[in-house]
Amino acid sequence: MIILLILLALIFAHITYKDVKTRVIFRYDLFALVLLRIVMLLVTWVGAEFFESDAVLGLNAEQWSIRSLVMSAAVAIIVVALLQTLAYVVNRLTNKYGEKEESLGVGDVWLYGACCLFLSVDQVFLMVLLSALIGGVMALYVKVIKKQRTFPFAPAIVWATFVALVLPL
Repeated sequence: MIILLILLALIFAHITYKDVKTRVIFRYDLFALVLLRIVMLLVTWVGAEFFESDAVLGLNAEQWSIRSLVMSAAVAIIVVALLQTLAYVVNRLTNKYGEKEESLGVGDVWLYGACCLFLSVDQVFLMVLLSALIGGVMALYVKVIKKQRTFPFAPAIVWATFVALVLPL
């Protein structure tokens, strides 16, 4: 599990750095997250099939199985659909009053979906709540203190995912 957390921390740090600098979430970062999740599935499958072990490298076979991946993908689709709809409505309302900025970009929405692949249903709710809280604090700091028009939301998403993955529920 430590190896997974280190790899995720490195990917999340890269996403954070890029989003702070450019306010863009790149496709290859999303692809890296999906690929890492598939590798976790393969590692636990090989351990279960060939070594008859329920835990390989500290990874629980049940937590990283194909069943959990399918469930996480279903939850990710629901989260992406809900957040994209919410972002569309909020963007339409703010643009109606003359502002020309997005409240939540498409990259942020897809990042939510990619991060959901690593979490159980309970952890997804915690991650969404934590990301909203962290994002709110970041928005206050960037918009009120630094007086910038936009702020990077990806750090709130990825680090809330990391905390939700580490905290036992």
